[in-house]
Amino acid sequence: MPVSVEFFPMVGGLDVVTPHYQISPGKLIECLNYECLPEGGYRRIDGYSLYDGTTEPEAVPGEGDIRGVWVFSGNVYAIRDQESNGGLFRATGTGWVEVDLGYSLDFDAGVNDFVEGATVTGGTSAETATIERVIFAGGTNGVGDSFGRLVISGATGPFTDNEDLIVGGNTIASAKGTQFANTLPTGGKYTFVTGNFFGHDGLDRMYGANGVGEAFEFDGTVFAPILTDSGGAYPRHIAVHKGHLMLGFSTGSITTSAPGEPLIFDAILGASEIAVGDQINLLASLPGGVLCVGCDDSIQMLYGNDYLSWELQPFTQHGAKPYSFGEIGGNYLVLDNRGLQNIRATQAFGDFEAISQSRAINPLLISSRTSLYPSAALVSKEKSQYRLFFGTEGYYFSYAGESFAGVTPVLYSDPVIVAAAGEDDLGKEIMFFGSEDGKVFRFDSAYKFNGEDIFASMRLAFNFEKTPTQRKQYRKAVLDIKGERDSALILVRSNFDFNSPIDPASDLYNVNGPQSSGGQWSFDDWDEFLWDAVGYTTVDIGIAGIGRNMSMSFTSLGEEDGSHTIYGAAIHYSLRRLDR
Repeated sequence: MPVSVEFFPMVGGLDVVTPHYQISPGKLIECLNYECLPEGGYRRIDGYSLYDGTTEPEAVPGEGDIRGVWVFSGNVYAIRDQESNGGLFRATGTGWVEVDLGYSLDFDAGVNDFVEGATVTGGTSAETATIERVIFAGGTNGVGDSFGRLVISGATGPFTDNEDLIVGGNTIASAKGTQFANTLPTGGKYTFVTGNFFGHDGLDRMYGANGVGEAFEFDGTVFAPILTDSGGAYPRHIAVHKGHLMLGFSTGSITTSAPGEPLIFDAILGASEIAVGDQINLLASLPGGVLCVGCDDSIQMLYGNDYLSWELQPFTQHGAKPYSFGEIGGNYLVLDNRGLQNIRATQAFGDFEAISQSRAINPLLISSRTSLYPSAALVSKEKSQYRLFFGTEGYYFSYAGESFAGVTPVLYSDPVIVAAAGEDDLGKEIMFFGSEDGKVFRFDSAYKFNGEDIFASMRLAFNFEKTPTQRKQYRKAVLDIKGERDSALILVRSNFDFNSPIDPASDLYNVNGPQSSGGQWSFDDWDEFLWDAVGYTTVDIGIAGIGRNMSMSFTSLGEEDGSHTIYGAAIHYSLRRLDR
């Protein structure tokens, strides 16, 4: 009996909506803890490890969950509740170190501008301090009623309420109380953005907001609260756009800073407030000078350059979920009640269109979920992935350039509560997530989930070799497979005729995924390949079954310290009779 061979690449990811006779043979109908590679193939996902900057990491000191995590200037920062306030911590070679947030001094009756770096002296107390930041909150200097806050350092002692504040021999304003320690509130969930308002390299600053306290600016040394006249409401979301710091409030308004002045929110100097009319869930500055405003029941786009030209226009009548925005390969992704949407520019009108990216898994993403509010999202530029999380559950959306490559679900051992991606001092991508009990984990830094084995499985679509009603005798499959580090034990089973009991599944086949870590001279890194290992390998799998179609399932218990990728399969079969 002649033997035919059909090869198919393993591409496309999970698809639970396409009819069985129309789905490509390299797609998946079941999957957990595998990822689509941009160039093709399914790889057992990487794990994560506890992080604090040392080789024996510990949790961030404090109480409860991590409230925020961010990568800024190559450093990793985390926020966790302390006994009565929030604490900002930096990961160092000795572990988590709490950042000293410094002190502030309020002023009123201002007659002139303060200058950063100058020394301020109390007219009565004679105490001195260095002015680190000037937060102008309102009033007019010329008539002596301006007011605001100074962030100070190196105070020699306490200033006195209502005393003159003198700089360079001139009285600038009056002290409103004495200095006080800057603090973060307890509670909330932080969103961050990094921006540079000063036109020179190396002057980046990070900005944060959490909905329960004032937004803030931090340059790695100086912490400055941001004061807004918002009637007791606090900003929940934050963005840098067109030279403005944009603060989004859940009450449905956007407050913009004065142009080029992220600490000034006074209307006289160019700050403004824009009513949106819907609860704001995210702010994202898009290329082309448009601010995406994602709300509960709509997505709106803010055009213009400043308070003289801001123009808010409706985009969709479908909302955007908080903590879901991501940009990858020119695609701008947000989650709404219909799934993951792609907001991208069109050449036809210079505007936007919404394109669903999750259609193939919407029954899993939407229909089976009681709450569609994600906990976090981030983008891995190195892997060309957008990752969306709902606690321990997640989805990896992979891209090849601008093209969507596929999506696969993952299940972690620890919930992803907040997440951030950035670069270290050498420009290498680093990604982190904050979890329960003050733990901060580094993504893709291990082959296990903080020491626990990673269980992974996937099932290919049923393949009928272009003859859906003709029975075949399946003989073997040749897998194009690559192993990393320790050889992987993979359990393989074949099923026939859509799992029909008439055509039973084949026996379970144990595959020792070969180590194929060979490299190329002058191309691969010296310590990252083996001289005596091949670059690519294939493995023969016995099938021994009869049916009109066949599917293969793969299971990895994740006990090894390594991973593996399956790129494709060549199926050997012989045609038999037609079903009549």
